[in-house]
Amino acid sequence: MSKISLRSRVVMLIPMIVILLAVMLSAGIPLVVAQASGVHKGEEGHERGMMKRETAIVLIGHGVPPSDFPRNELRAAIKALNEMSGHSHGEGDGDDGHDHEGIELAEKLINWPLTRENNPYYFGVKAIADSLRSQSDLPVFIGLNEFCGPTTDQAIETAIKQGYTNLIVTTVMMTPGGGHSEKDILSSMKRAQENYEHVEMTYAWPFPVERIAGVLHQQVMDVIK
Repeated sequence: MSKISLRSRVVMLIPMIVILLAVMLSAGIPLVVAQASGVHKGEEGHERGMMKRETAIVLIGHGVPPSDFPRNELRAAIKALNEMSGHSHGEGDGDDGHDHEGIELAEKLINWPLTRENNPYYFGVKAIADSLRSQSDLPVFIGLNEFCGPTTDQAIETAIKQGYTNLIVTTVMMTPGGGHSEKDILSSMKRAQENYEHVEMTYAWPFPVERIAGVLHQQVMDVIK
C-alpha cells in the first residue's frame, strides 16, 4: 500500500472519528449531569428527611376533668395542679412550696386514666391530632392546659425525649385574648426552653381572625345548605 493511499484513507477517517466523538460526547455529557443532579437531589431529600424526623407538633387543648375522678378531691387537685403548672387563675400566683398532699392529688389527677366515657373532650382533641398528623406527615403530641394530663409540660418533654429538636407548638384554643393561649402555653414553653436549650420551639399562634371566621363560615354554610 502506498504512502499516498494510506494518507488518503487517514484523511477520510478523520471526519468519521470527529462525528463519532461528537456523538459520544453528546450522549455522555447529559449522563454526567443527570448523575450529578441525582446526587444533589438525593442530598436535599436526605436533608428534608432529617428535618422531618427532627420536627414534631405539640397540640394543646384546654382540658376537662375526668368525670369519674373523686368529687371530694377534685377541687384541691385542680388547685394543686394549677399551682404546679404556674397557672394562677385568680387563686394567687402559686409558689414552689407545694405541700405533699397537694402534689399527690395533682399527680393523681394527671395520671387518671382517660376513656371516651370519662373524658370525651380528650378524645376530641385526639381526633384533631390524628387528622393533623395525617395531613402534615409529622408526629403530633397532645397536651392539656389544665384539669388533667398529659400536661403541656409533659407533652413538650415527651417529644424532646423522643429525639425531636424542632417543636411547633399550637393549640385548638384559637380565640384572641385567651389567657391559656396567650400566657399559660408560653410559660410552659419557656420552662422547657430553660431545661433544653438545644431545642428550637416555635409557637404557631395567634390565628388570623379571618381564618377562624372562614372555618366558622363554612360550617354555617354547610348547615344552611
